[in-house]
Amino acid sequence: MLRNIGKKLKIVSGAMFLISVIGSIISSVCAISKRKGFSLVLTLVSLFFSYIICFVIYVFGYLYDYLAETSSTFYNIASANGNSFPDISKDNEDKDDTDVSVFYR
Repeated sequence: MLRNIGKKLKIVSGAMFLISVIGSIISSVCAISKRKGFSLVLTLVSLFFSYIICFVIYVFGYLYDYLAETSSTFYNIASANGNSFPDISKDNEDKDDTDVSVFYR
């Protein structure tokens, strides 16, 4: 149940959106047949908010998948490097700069 949570969140958001679209089509048909303009507007607004909510759920699923992939990539990089961080103090030295004392002789 707790495996592939990101994929499941994306599937649930798609199913929720599909159900909301079907429900809004049914309610809009009922609103048109009864000639109620307010119900039609309310149906469109609810469809818009349903889209936003499903989009947010889908984004959470995508972020979970992306962070899991990034975490495994960082783990692979760290394990390949012997679980040690590189010594950046030596890398930042300016090796190409010429000695300034040469110009003042």
